[in-house]
Amino acid sequence: LKEDLISLPDYEWYSVYKKLYFSMRTWKKIIDSAFNYGDVWIDIFDLYGVRVVKDNLKKIHGLKLQASILENYEVYDALNLLDLKTKKLIINVSGFDINLISNILVRFGYLTKDLILQIGFQSYPTKIKDTGLQKISVLKSTYPNLSICIADHVDGEDPFALIAPLYANLLGCDYIEKHF
Repeated sequence: LKEDLISLPDYEWYSVYKKLYFSMRTWKKIIDSAFNYGDVWIDIFDLYGVRVVKDNLKKIHGLKLQASILENYEVYDALNLLDLKTKKLIINVSGFDINLISNILVRFGYLTKDLILQIGFQSYPTKIKDTGLQKISVLKSTYPNLSICIADHVDGEDPFALIAPLYANLLGCDYIEKHF
């Protein structure tokens, strides 16, 4: 992520984003190293992230798009210029209704045929009632040919942190993104 592409200088997190910035050279080193250990996934937040993907495309297994980026047409258009047909694409649809999810799937289906729907409250720590577990069966029945992923942000000190991924799997999740 590039601080000036996702926020304005007066935004409270701008300085944090600036500290989190990695140069393209650093990204290449990170991706090269990670590639030696397994699949490389990139979470896209802005056009800089798309450039990282473009420059390292052969070593990237999949991309993740947060709900907040799904209607960023500048990022979508840049992704559309890349050959992503063989890449997996996780699309976080938390907070969207079924009709909007269907529209999103049509649009992103042009990028790749390997779409994965993700749910999960993007806040830490997530309360049990906000995990989104109840959405899994709805998504599975509405989109039976798609894989489902849950982003689990339950507090690691909470005993439910060990159980939530099991419930998600039993309810039909194919992927678990576990945060600590």
